[in-house]
Amino acid sequence: MEHLRRSETGAKPKANLKLLHSQGVKIAVGTDTFGKIEPGVSTVRELELMVESGLPPSDVIQAATQNAAEHLGLAKDLGTVESGKIADLIIVEGDPLKDISSLHKMKIVVQAGRVVHVAP
Repeated sequence: MEHLRRSETGAKPKANLKLLHSQGVKIAVGTDTFGKIEPGVSTVRELELMVESGLPPSDVIQAATQNAAEHLGLAKDLGTVESGKIADLIIVEGDPLKDISSLHKMKIVVQAGRVVHVAP
């Protein structure tokens, strides 16, 4: 029963993630989210859990962008904002480097150079 309670808190996976990160292992965010998967929401929750694990928000954002693109072999085309690359962007209320949860507060979504969503 103790094992079940510990695993429910996520303490062991969080400790493992922090250890891997501290050892220089490149972390990438994917769609292997726990529980019910809601596109976008589940990904942001995964980023929140990574910060709760002790990773700096800047490294977590890099894991979701640049590192993920590198992992997929697509870094020459996406993953960073650079001239000539595909760049879908979100503009949020707040500063995700201070509070990763601000990623839930999307104001504008730009896809393929066009604004596709503006929050009321």
